[in-house]
Amino acid sequence: MSFLFAFVSVLSAQKPTAQRVAFWGNEKPIYYQHVASKEELLKIEHKHERFLQQNLGHFSNRSAATQIEGEREAQFIVIPIFQKQRAGEFWIYIEYFLPAMVDQPIEQRIQHYIRNDRYSYQIKTYHLKNPELFVNEWKKKNPFEGFNVKDGLTHDEFCDMQVLVDEEKDHYHKATPLGTDCPLRDDMGAAKYSVTSFDVSDEGYLMCIEFLDAKKQKIKNCPNGGILFERLDYNDKDYKSLAPSVSELNKSGSNPNPNPNTTNPNPEPKNGKGKKEKGKKEKGKDKDKKNEEKAS
Repeated sequence: MSFLFAFVSVLSAQKPTAQRVAFWGNEKPIYYQHVASKEELLKIEHKHERFLQQNLGHFSNRSAATQIEGEREAQFIVIPIFQKQRAGEFWIYIEYFLPAMVDQPIEQRIQHYIRNDRYSYQIKTYHLKNPELFVNEWKKKNPFEGFNVKDGLTHDEFCDMQVLVDEEKDHYHKATPLGTDCPLRDDMGAAKYSVTSFDVSDEGYLMCIEFLDAKKQKIKNCPNGGILFERLDYNDKDYKSLAPSVSELNKSGSNPNPNPNTTNPNPEPKNGKGKKEKGKKEKGKDKDKKNEEKAS
């Protein structure tokens, strides 16, 4: 079983530095519209704002997957959400997926970030009641627009976490679980619970997760030192965008369909009206042809 099911946390409701600094390089994907690039991140001096930006973005364990036997490459994208519904609060949406199955996520989570003081944060973890309706929500210009926070989420208190500043390192934070048995929502065989911790920095997420069975007995330990999910940057030459760019969506003025039907872009209606309409048009053409013959 892979290590890719770790749960991360982040949030940002402040206007991020990414919006105040001019971007350069490749076209910025829509899920980067509130996210700082690597270069911009290093320029943020305010510790709290830098921490928020460290948690946002596109991450991959690609390097670790090539070095650890049995480890598959996985990725996740983190975006800030609910800026209008919950103004002044800090919420994020996290979606985990395999590179070849972006439209079939492994895990979807929403987390609420609360700052306790200058040195600590609390993270409340939620699950979507209807996750299938929000697959690839990060591809939209206005994700979760009109979403009812109270009715659409379920709080998983055993998955809540706390984050503390690592005073020995600059811009480095450590997150540990508040519960000891976070239930797994997806079918993962014998694994029914997880215990997750992670470090977050400019580099990305250093994750450690242990899996437990139904009796809460440990069945998988954290690899030595954890697994690094590195921060990806759309400015890198080999970066592959997973969604339309910000400029493209600004021109269209609307949200794209995150999962378009590429095999049959114009499917016939289920009620069969499409065939009937086509038949009516063909009969009309035959009638016009007969009238023309009579007139001649």
